Amino acid sequence: MNTQTLSVELQPAEGAVLRLIGLVERRGFEVRSINLPASTGSLRLDLGVRARDTARTIETLHRQIKRLSGVCRVSETPFTLTNSQGGGDEQNQHKSA
Repeated sequence: MNTQTLSVELQPAEGAVLRLIGLVERRGFEVRSINLPASTGSLRLDLGVRARDTARTIETLHRQIKRLSGVCRVSETPFTLTNSQGGGDEQNQHKSA
């Protein structure tokens, strides 16, 4: 199962991030990474998520997050591996190809 990234824009409110992560985990996904890029006004999170089993789809999770209170926008973005996430071998394969 691949890790996929969802970019979620939230209204800054107490407990907003906790509600988001709780929903992701309750819906059968693992949070593999969290990135908080600098932004003004709203709060933006890039979540790397992976389904716990093949019955879970990112599209369903996307729709469920959109319904969460305080969510302004949800989009899927390509996930890129870094060396700390085990992507060193993949990067080396691309260089030799």
